[in-house]
Amino acid sequence: MRRNLNDCLKERENNFDLIRLLAAIAVIFSHSYDLTPGGQEPIRLFSNGGGTLGGISVCVFFVISGLLITKSFATSKNLVQYFSARALRIYPALIVVILTTAFIIGPLFTTLPLKQYFASGQTWLYLTNIPALRIRQSLPGLFEYNFYGNPVNGSLWTLPHEILCYLIVACIGCLVLKNKFQFLVTAFIVIAIVFFNAHIFLTFKFLNNLIFFLCGSVMYLCRKKIKLSYTVAGICFVAYLFAIRFVHGSIFPVFIYGALLSYITVTIAFANIGALKVITSKGDFSYGIYIWAWPVQQILVLRYPALNHFANFFFALIICIVISALSWHFVEKKALKLKRMFKPVKTLNQPDTIIVLAPQLTPIQQGESI
Repeated sequence: MRRNLNDCLKERENNFDLIRLLAAIAVIFSHSYDLTPGGQEPIRLFSNGGGTLGGISVCVFFVISGLLITKSFATSKNLVQYFSARALRIYPALIVVILTTAFIIGPLFTTLPLKQYFASGQTWLYLTNIPALRIRQSLPGLFEYNFYGNPVNGSLWTLPHEILCYLIVACIGCLVLKNKFQFLVTAFIVIAIVFFNAHIFLTFKFLNNLIFFLCGSVMYLCRKKIKLSYTVAGICFVAYLFAIRFVHGSIFPVFIYGALLSYITVTIAFANIGALKVITSKGDFSYGIYIWAWPVQQILVLRYPALNHFANFFFALIICIVISALSWHFVEKKALKLKRMFKPVKTLNQPDTIIVLAPQLTPIQQGESI
């Protein structure tokens, strides 16, 4: 394989859904070690505490997102179309999981009387997670005696980072296009979000995720110059393993990790995997698995504390596949169909607010990023 990335992106066939599905499953596996006592996660052992399988999977999510979101901005006609596509992908399923957690899981498993549970301001404050600009992790009396403690949905911490990355892409894009008004508006929103949520965004975790996201963006922007090669990807993989095993904790630049992981991820995304594509033929379940897994695992710990890591992982995975399938077919897929409502309508007196940065490509059916 030695193909130009630009040519690959013009094709409808890719493995982004499969990669994200495997990454979401890897997060469940990694979290099973955090949520149950005893033992250490294999990648944490391999890296001498320098990383986890879940952490690497999150980085893969941000690489893919950086590539596909930049492509989405480049092929959108205006900001309304761009942001509506992002909102329809993230919020419908998120709203369902937050409402379900607060009003079904919470009342069923809280240690408090229901009257006290619903009288608590903490219950209603949990609903402020819906915009996903900051994530509150507690519900009254829920999971408080679990091994890990009471975080209700520890996976949601990445969503504020993801949303701010979307805004940064729009901000930089408007600046490049010299659209001063839209740049100023978007920049103001970015600054306001960072200012009011400094404890979330002025951290190494956000900087790390942003770097991986931007590495994916650079892959898209340099797509005409990037050749995908299994040999080069193999070398990158060996270098990545060497780095997390021996170089972590030093001044080894995060963007080097980002560059290596980006090339590996994108090469796999356009590899010929044959019959394996049937795994994602029924839909993109990765987002549903990701946002549902933590509360499912916490419930298993609460109800069956004797389960070990592997049992917690296995049963959580089965349950999450069922839930995510329902989420995809009855929530996410239906919401994505609403994108057609936001297709731009040209008028005689008002030109498009954003010009196209790249040739209009056929929308990727498989690989739509969160």
